[in-house]
Amino acid sequence: MQSDTFDPYEYVREQLAGCNHTEMYQLCRRKGLAVDPGMLLSQLVNTFIESKPDPELNVFDSWRHGITGFVFKHWKVLEPQLTCPIRSKDPKSCWGCLDTQVAACVSSNAQDEQSIQLHRKP
Repeated sequence: MQSDTFDPYEYVREQLAGCNHTEMYQLCRRKGLAVDPGMLLSQLVNTFIESKPDPELNVFDSWRHGITGFVFKHWKVLEPQLTCPIRSKDPKSCWGCLDTQVAACVSSNAQDEQSIQLHRKP
């Protein structure tokens, strides 16, 4: 007689089966995992299930700190122009954005890049 045992890892894999690559990448990032966007979907799933958040930040997280610090420092001037989630003034609002969006924010504000860098955390 075979007993049906509950496997939590298999259950999570089944729940994640409908995620595409971008969704899985975002889930990993929201969990605090330093994953590479070039990883295969299966690698992202395995990392999500088996890994604990890595306290070491990736380079885009450093830029997220820079953008957030810069925006908050210049809030009175920038607030009326903001259309992205940082408008909520949540210090973690940039962490909901894809890495490509972070890069776009910095590159589209090239005139302020040096000021943004001053707020980056290693």
